[in-house]
Amino acid sequence: MDLFLTLLALGPSLLWLYWIWRRDKYQREPRGVVLLLLLVGGLISVIGTLIVVGIYEPLVPSEEASPILNQLLTAALPEEFFKMLPVLLFAWRSRYWDEPFDGIVYAGATALGFNLIETAGYMLEEGDFFGSLFQGLVRGTLGGHMVYGIIMGFFLSRARFSAGTARLQNLLLAVLVPATLHTAWNAALTYGGDILEGNALAGMLSWGLATSLWLLAFSYMRLSRDASHWNPIHRTLQVAPTLCWHCHSPYPTSATYCQRCGAQVRSAAQ
Repeated sequence: MDLFLTLLALGPSLLWLYWIWRRDKYQREPRGVVLLLLLVGGLISVIGTLIVVGIYEPLVPSEEASPILNQLLTAALPEEFFKMLPVLLFAWRSRYWDEPFDGIVYAGATALGFNLIETAGYMLEEGDFFGSLFQGLVRGTLGGHMVYGIIMGFFLSRARFSAGTARLQNLLLAVLVPATLHTAWNAALTYGGDILEGNALAGMLSWGLATSLWLLAFSYMRLSRDASHWNPIHRTLQVAPTLCWHCHSPYPTSATYCQRCGAQVRSAAQ
């Protein structure tokens, strides 16, 4: 049984990471960098979150007083910030980060490292087989942290290939958007019954939100993959000098990718 629970704690995160890595269709990232972010990045994100939250948690409103604010400040915001930090430390200047999808791989790896450690911790805390089994199945396989990592990686790549104000804006979005969605998911899952006064409605809200997050993540993955300069379509694509070919929005002259939709605005031919 111990072997089964160990595999349940580790397996889903590793399989999800392999799935993301395989979605990088054109130029896959080095396994060493990805594993570094999974293991070291996951450890940094967990330790950083525990230390910082432990310091300021007494100042945060309690769950009874303000459940959503408590979830934001003690879970979502610090977790997403410390999941982004290892990507900036270990991958930001990497010469292998040369297309939009790479940010999704790197942020996804750190998020899954966090997910792996968190899942194992909750399973150990249960102390019995069925409780550990439930935690492993719910936390390990649903991929919530991975979805937030994918969304974070999308904005990190936009920041990576831009400059000035656009870079700062996308770095902020890389934390704030996942943190907001993280808070919404926690609130729907944990407090939906109290807010809506009905478990069935709370369940519908939770699953509806989870489905929406997955669809958003899939759309970011597809857009990032299609925008790659390794994509054969960009060898012949005529890119407008001032407007994005995909959404027709203006973009900064220093940008490589559109700041609104993430599409590449400078082709390999140029």
